[in-house]
Amino acid sequence: MDDALKNMVGKFETYQAESSRTSITINTTLLLAGSTILAVTTAIRGTPVLQGFPVSDTVYILTLGLNLLCILLLVASLYGTLTHARNLRNDIWEEIRKRIQDIRHGTPAATVGVVVSRQYPYVFLVCEKAAYISFLLFITGLAITGAMK
Repeated sequence: MDDALKNMVGKFETYQAESSRTSITINTTLLLAGSTILAVTTAIRGTPVLQGFPVSDTVYILTLGLNLLCILLLVASLYGTLTHARNLRNDIWEEIRKRIQDIRHGTPAATVGVVVSRQYPYVFLVCEKAAYISFLLFITGLAITGAMK
């Protein structure tokens, strides 16, 4: 294999690893934190009493709802990130295979380049941003619930 092609493949692998690692790390950390906090707060506080519905119970229920929403949105965002990375990787490898065939058929390696673009689905971007916002609101709700005790 030509040195230029090896260099191109190496750059692709480095870029691919770095581009998805950051998003996945942030989302999995928040997912782990949200799930753990949900379990701990439910174990400590228990199920709210449905008689009278005091303000603290209402805030607590809203906080748990925000946490569940955050967890669902983070799962959707992680799915989107992983799917996008897999699809992009497959597209690039397919393009590299085509370029290898071009080189084998006599096209000079200097004129062969790989340019692949795949748009990240908008719905997963919305899920990611909404998850961050709901996580912040969830932490705020926990602080308010703790202050009401």
